Amino acid sequence: MKTWKNKPKISVIVLVLMLTMVASLIAFMPAVNAANIPTYAFLSVAPNPVGVNQEVTIMMWLDKIDPTASGPAGSRFGGFTVTITKPNESTETLGPFTSDPASFAFTLYTPDQIGTYTLEFNFPGQQITGIGGIVPVPVDNYYEPNSFTTTLTVQENPITILPQTPVPTDYWTRPIDAQNQEWYTISGNWLGIGATTFGNTAYNMSGNFNAYSRAPRSAHIVWTKSLTFGGLIGGEFGGTSASNYYTGKSYEPAFTPPVIINGVLYYNEPLPPKNGYYAVDLRTGETIWHHESYGPVTEVGAVGLLGTPAYAGITCGQIFNYRSPNEVGARAYLWFAGSAGPAGAGFGATPFWYMYDAEEGDLILEMDNVTAGGSRVQGPNGE
Repeated sequence: MKTWKNKPKISVIVLVLMLTMVASLIAFMPAVNAANIPTYAFLSVAPNPVGVNQEVTIMMWLDKIDPTASGPAGSRFGGFTVTITKPNESTETLGPFTSDPASFAFTLYTPDQIGTYTLEFNFPGQQITGIGGIVPVPVDNYYEPNSFTTTLTVQENPITILPQTPVPTDYWTRPIDAQNQEWYTISGNWLGIGATTFGNTAYNMSGNFNAYSRAPRSAHIVWTKSLTFGGLIGGEFGGTSASNYYTGKSYEPAFTPPVIINGVLYYNEPLPPKNGYYAVDLRTGETIWHHESYGPVTEVGAVGLLGTPAYAGITCGQIFNYRSPNEVGARAYLWFAGSAGPAGAGFGATPFWYMYDAEEGDLILEMDNVTAGGSRVQGPNGE
């Protein structure tokens, strides 16, 4: 993997020496002595009080963070349970739950009796062994058990739930205020990924269906942007169906992939040598930016596939919902997956990937010698 940043050679040499020294120190660092670390558990229920048969959210967390947790890597605290004692003295246990990287977990619960509920959150304790996620040092600690108890008051009359902002029925634009949570049902993206784990759907690939956005009910033009010549050629070419400029819709598509993220349309340069890629405002058609391609002449997909970029462009998009002790939130990226050989694309070419920042289109990193074949699959957090 390498980045495309130009730096003086002396700086690179110094950096390599520093990294070598750090790696040597870590390699010879003795394992730390095992330690017992006390924890403090916390539990909250909302809304409280609540009406009978109304749903509440039970939130539980620890004051300590698993030191090996870093984004999707490392372990997580687990075994969280919530024991609920109802007004009639019967009990119910929820869980076990596994925390997120920030040692937090939640669940939903619907009380069915009027009176006072007692809720006890229990953390059974856990041995954490591995390498620290933020500071890469050996970890071998036992996090001691702890519990926390609170109560929930359930009354006969239902409480008024704070209403959500309704889904709009007229014109709206992005970005969408994050408090408009119900708007997720109309604000889907189009990532160009062939298969997903979300219900085994493939609506992001090449079909005309998107589960999270609405299509117009009548034909209309929002805006136009010329990609290439179109229509009848005229003159000596005659007036048959074969006398038109190529539309770019069949075996050599002129409009690829496309990708749509957060109201921005991304596509590759349609005309030879197909160098570069665009970001366009989906609502207005205004070009936000255009980037020249990076690297050598390439080929996307199967060898000999027609109509793919002659230079590295965009193959698909990605929205990664990143969760770590320090950060929770999504980031958007663009990807190129292709190959290049001594004479450009073709048999014997070496596969490689490019990763771009979706906001500015800048190249973030390059992955060389990627295993050929396979298919793109999206995980539950966009990985």
